[in-house]
Amino acid sequence: MRRYRDGGVKTGAGVFKDRRFAAVCAALIILILIAGAVNKSLKPIGFRLAKAYGSDAVISEVNDCVSDYFEEADVGYSDLVKLRYGPSGMVTAMEYNAGEINRIKLGCLEKISKRLEKFHAAKIKVPVGSLFGDVSLSGFGPGVTVRISAKAVPNVELISRVESAGVNQSRHEIIMRVTAEVSIYLPPQTDSFTVVQDYVLAQTVIAGDVPQGNILIE
Repeated sequence: MRRYRDGGVKTGAGVFKDRRFAAVCAALIILILIAGAVNKSLKPIGFRLAKAYGSDAVISEVNDCVSDYFEEADVGYSDLVKLRYGPSGMVTAMEYNAGEINRIKLGCLEKISKRLEKFHAAKIKVPVGSLFGDVSLSGFGPGVTVRISAKAVPNVELISRVESAGVNQSRHEIIMRVTAEVSIYLPPQTDSFTVVQDYVLAQTVIAGDVPQGNILIE
């Protein structure tokens, strides 16, 4: 009787395993392609949301610093500006207290710089539901981790601003402007944005015509 040996022909079970393996591989490839397409389409939205969340986080820290500083420092309009009047009783000049202005700038800068050090390697969470632009899903779902860091020492400027406050009146304000450069990292891309926040330190209403506009106080 002639005997037949198995020449490598697989049984039904072996064929089924091969087909199942091929199906799993195909499904994984499809999922990877879909994930890549979704990731590519959602990446711009992710960066916009990361900037919004990051900006809110930085502004919140800066607000706390400024608030803490001026709770400790007793500063009024007359501490920063001295008005000079002419014979008619109208304001003819504004003299700024350079020493006090520099003290405020350096004091606030020190507090803000220390507070923003936490953003050198901080992480924020952007809810997945917010990425789809649907109001009903906004804020829901697990968070996508985004790294955020302050790129450089923030800048603090004091600005003198004069604007009309009615008939023959002008409002004079001393504004502190804080500017911080921030970078965000959403693998594998990096982006950056600038946070600018203004704070009114002191103001008064001046009778008469005063040249309007913004002047950087050195």
